[in-house]
Amino acid sequence: MNHLLLCVLCAFLWSISITIEKYYLLTKYKSYQLLFLRPIFFAIISSILVLWYDNNFSFLKKIDKIDILYVALGVCVNAFTLVIFFHLLKNNHTYETLSITHPLFICFSILISYLFYNEKMNLKQLIGFIMVMVGVILVGYKK
Repeated sequence: MNHLLLCVLCAFLWSISITIEKYYLLTKYKSYQLLFLRPIFFAIISSILVLWYDNNFSFLKKIDKIDILYVALGVCVNAFTLVIFFHLLKNNHTYETLSITHPLFICFSILISYLFYNEKMNLKQLIGFIMVMVGVILVGYKK
């Protein structure tokens, strides 16, 4: 499938997820409670996907200690981030939260990849990066 089409689909599906979380789940549960509920369903769905595509869980045999460390680190960072994000989403307008967090998420990912993993950025990308940062400052600035 086309890369751009998949990106648009991904963004659209995330927007549905965020809308459900903000207008239903976060009205009923606290952010840390929602953080507890979500992995239960992720485990069920991901188990079905692994069985569908691989027919078994044999990939688990190749997991080593460093893999466990990286997975644990990712889960801890993600859990902490989601608690903060859900708090922001519940207590602010959607545009106030998403217009700052998501562009910064993209910019920080690009910056980390550039600094630590030698990903390249051309002039157009650098200008876009700077424009996104300026946009975040303008949108986030409150009088």
